[in-house]
Amino acid sequence: MGYSRQVWMAAGAAVLPLAGAALYLLLNYDALPDPYPRHWNWRGVADAFGPKSEGAVLTVPLIGALTFVLVFAVFPSQTHDAAGKHPPSPTMFIAVSWFLGLVLPLVSLLPVIVPPSGAPWLLPVLLIPTVAVSAIGIRESRRAKRAQAQEPDGANSMLGS
Repeated sequence: MGYSRQVWMAAGAAVLPLAGAALYLLLNYDALPDPYPRHWNWRGVADAFGPKSEGAVLTVPLIGALTFVLVFAVFPSQTHDAAGKHPPSPTMFIAVSWFLGLVLPLVSLLPVIVPPSGAPWLLPVLLIPTVAVSAIGIRESRRAKRAQAQEPDGANSMLGS
């Protein structure tokens, strides 16, 4: 039992912003700051730096790509029950994919978009999608439990072929 083609396409499209961020960083490598910022405090001010290198610039996009591979490989096989009859909803799969697809490119581009004085907007911008995906997860978990209680055969009408 798996997700429909439309669900896979919607979740897979979340990879595009990360690929775009990586491409932007590579194409504008010479314009990136040196030393290269590697960490920001809660006020959005860079507080750790290292030498600029392709490895340093592509660290977050590569970690993001590996995270996508893990999410796409593991998430669809997870279930809400021991019998393996209730996989996570397509809504949750797409929400997690797009959360990663928006947050990881933002973090990848921080050296380009955050001024040296800091960015007080950074923490709320990262927290808002985190809270949104958490709320979707809670809602979808409750829906799955209700569906499990109502459908003893474990059929999940949200799954495609």
